[in-house]
Order: sequence, then C-alpha cells, then structure tokens
Amino acid sequence: MSKRGYNGLDGSSGNIDRLEIFMAIIAGIDGCKLGWLCISRDFSAGVVDSAVYADAEKLVQQEPLPDIIAVDIPIGLTSSGYRQCDVDARKLLGKRKSSVFPAPIRPVLGLSSYSQANALHKEITGKGMSKQSYAICRKIFEFDQLLVKSPSLQQRVKEVHPEVSFWAWNNHQPMAYNKKKSEGRKIRREMIEEYFGTEVLDEVRCKYARKNVADDDIHDSFAALWTAERILTNKARRLPETPVVDEKGLYMEIWY
Repeated sequence: MSKRGYNGLDGSSGNIDRLEIFMAIIAGIDGCKLGWLCISRDFSAGVVDSAVYADAEKLVQQEPLPDIIAVDIPIGLTSSGYRQCDVDARKLLGKRKSSVFPAPIRPVLGLSSYSQANALHKEITGKGMSKQSYAICRKIFEFDQLLVKSPSLQQRVKEVHPEVSFWAWNNHQPMAYNKKKSEGRKIRREMIEEYFGTEVLDEVRCKYARKNVADDDIHDSFAALWTAERILTNKARRLPETPVVDEKGLYMEIWY
C-alpha cells in the first residue's frame, strides 16, 4: 500500500461534500487471467492498494465495499443489435476504435461454445459474433447475473472502457499507440506515474506475476480508477449522455 505520489483530487468537488470524499473508497477494475484486478483508493487512509478476485461475486463482497466500482466490462445488453454506447465509443476513439468490439447480445450468454453462440447470434441478428466478444462472455455473464439479482448495485458499479478513459485523460485525444505495443505501454505508464505516482504503480506491478496480471491489465485498472474518481467528484460524463436501459433494467452506458 502506498501514500506517496498521489495528487488526484484538486478540491473542486462539485456537489459532493468534501467529508464524503474524504471517507470514500473507489476502485478501478479490469479482467485478468486470475479473474478481476481491483486497484482501490481509500481517501481516509490515504492509500492505494490492489487485490485480485476470482469472480464478480467475490469482488462485490469485499469489505469495505468501495463507493464507486468502475469496471471494464459491458453492463446492460441488447436482445438484438448494437449498444449505442459502443457505437458512440468507436466514433469517439478514431484510430483506436478497434479496441471497442460489440458487446454480445443477452441470448448468447451462458452458451458453452463459440459455435453455438455464433450460430444463435447469426440467427437473431443476421451477423456472426466476433471471437473477442465471445471470449469475455463468461465475465459479462458474471456481472449480468449479479446486477440483475441485485439492481441496487448499479448505484456503485459503473461500466468504463479503458481506451475511452485514456482518451478523456489524454485531453480528448485517442492514444497514439496500441496498449500492447512498447510505445503504448510507455505512454500509459507515464500518464499513470504522473497522476498517481511512480511508487504506487511499481508496488502494484511487483505484487503479481506478469503471466497472471499483464501490464495492460494494470494500466487499464488505473484508467478505470481515474474515471472512478471523476464519477465520485461529479466530473465524469457518459456515452450516451441520455441513459439507455435494457430489458432487465440495467443501464447501457460507458463512463469516462
């Protein structure tokens, strides 16, 4: 855990009481090989810490539970067709638009194979399903079941997309390089170090083997944490600006 190098809040808290901020805990979440990487910021203790949770249920059972949980996973799904937030994100990101692939439609969740999911997707929409979308179906299913069962969690669980967060963080400009490239990792690392502190990033990196938690998992979690702070302080915006709700009552929106 680290208190050093963090200069996040500037004191302009919007409609949020300063005491509420001081007592708050926020978290940025990204999927990793072991489950979910959670990087949290406890304002009252002045620490940034991290943990890995095996599944979404364990993530939201952590104590104390963060006030804002910004997670890189589609929340809220259509029965057919694209989500507007994904369409808007692709337009916004320009050359980085390929990082936003269409969220799966709800009927394919829980299917045991890509061939089954692809066939059903094609039957319903007339188009095949990308393997990237299918690859995260299990993780999407985790949060979908959790939030449908406990819709009040939506007050604190918010969908983010790291590249959209980095776009906002980078003065509303798409990142110049892919996050998997050495140049892309370097730029993202420098942004995180400047905002959160070098030692904070190093402590998270040293805590996990790269085979289990990749560099981009960590960078994406910090981007989500950056957005969680903006949500807490009423500075965040969302795509689309007008809320859209799916048939289960879940919001389909990306915060940044």
